Amino acid sequence: MEEKILSSQMPKQELPVAPLKKSKGKIFKIVVGIIILVLVGLGISLYTRAWDPLWNPFRPEPEEVINEMAKKMTDVKTLHSETKFDFLTKEDTKETFKMTMEFWSDSDTTDKENPKSAGNFSLSLAIEGMQFLLAGESKTIGKDSYLKLTTIPASPFLEAYLSQMGIDLSQLKNQWIKIDEESTKNLLKSLGMETEMEEETETKQKEMIEKFQAILKDKKLYLARKEFPDTKIKNQKVYHYLVALNKEGVKKLIPELLKELIKTGIFPQPPTEAEWQEFEKEFPKEFDKFFAKIGDIEGEIWIGKKDLYLYKIKGGKEIDLSKFEEGTKGKITVKLDTNFSNFNQPVKIETPKEYKTLEEILSPFLKLKLESEKAEIISNDMYIISAKAKLIYSQQGSYVNIKNDQEIIFFLTEIERYTGNKPVIHSSKNSFCGYVEIYPTQYLCIDSKGFWDKVFVYPGEKTFCDGKTFVCPPSAPPGL
Repeated sequence: MEEKILSSQMPKQELPVAPLKKSKGKIFKIVVGIIILVLVGLGISLYTRAWDPLWNPFRPEPEEVINEMAKKMTDVKTLHSETKFDFLTKEDTKETFKMTMEFWSDSDTTDKENPKSAGNFSLSLAIEGMQFLLAGESKTIGKDSYLKLTTIPASPFLEAYLSQMGIDLSQLKNQWIKIDEESTKNLLKSLGMETEMEEETETKQKEMIEKFQAILKDKKLYLARKEFPDTKIKNQKVYHYLVALNKEGVKKLIPELLKELIKTGIFPQPPTEAEWQEFEKEFPKEFDKFFAKIGDIEGEIWIGKKDLYLYKIKGGKEIDLSKFEEGTKGKITVKLDTNFSNFNQPVKIETPKEYKTLEEILSPFLKLKLESEKAEIISNDMYIISAKAKLIYSQQGSYVNIKNDQEIIFFLTEIERYTGNKPVIHSSKNSFCGYVEIYPTQYLCIDSKGFWDKVFVYPGEKTFCDGKTFVCPPSAPPGL
């Protein structure tokens, strides 16, 4: 009886030992398994970049992302952009000049031969307490551009100036103006400027652009300075970097571009070999001096993590003018903020239904200019006739035959061509006079006493230039 009791008690003392060892082993395995799963999950998250902290070993380098962005942006066909540019000058703490420009634009380069763009713009100027605002819309379709001013600066000085040119400022507001190649050439021709461009010159320009593009290709003009935590722009996850201008790269690039530009023959007096060598020697020094004064040029960029499109550019620079000239006080601040969106989204850009050509808008100015030129030519011709008549008198001692002089006949004919009126010349042995109507009740008169001016009384009246008397009327208008 006693043995049974002992035998029944002994197993009860050993039973807890074996299950305890098994439980610890299972817990260890479970913990190890969980750790492995976490590590695998973490690795997958990092590799797939579902979780993408800055320290992620699978995260691409900033310059790699920027290079890919540059390639992707060249393939973008349609795009919306919004840009704000600020330029501010200060003397001590006082603003002396402020300019703000804003642009909103849609562009479409689907057809490379017929690129399109449309947008709005505004320009605000503040100078010494005065403010001016200019705003409008613009369109470009192929080689043709269209401009509409919706807000025009309220300036009596500007209105008076344009009025003198024959342009009514109010007629420009809310009016589409077409600026095309043909109208521009006609306008320049009206202004007496050369407009013909040789085919050879156009070919050279295209070649120059292609060479510039080849030179710029693969040039590293920026340096990635800092990588910020990822953020979002309109629900789009984006990389965020601080980049800086690669000064050494730009310093080498500028002489290379200039050398190619000189080859095109664009400079009337290109530098000699000695001058170019001096430039190549001094330019790097001056370049370094300039940037030592203004410091680094930096900006921030935001690039889409999935599509690698450029979503935003932001930069600014403050320049201390005292570093350029001792004793100068003041600072210049420049800011730029550009946002891009609607990549490859449909966009509709059409020619304005109603518009005026640049020639139509400026026709009053061109008419005044033509009248001014005409008056100047007539005045000069009359002066030459007077001088020639006096020369004939000094040689022959008489004015009688001046109308038969071939040079005088030439200028009389030219005057008639411009005015539609035949000039009148009267002469005697010792006197002469002449006149021509240039405007209704306005004449240009010359005589042997040296008079040469506009008159407002008919010169052919008695006692004036009537063939019996040979003097011009007074130049002052009647009643003065």
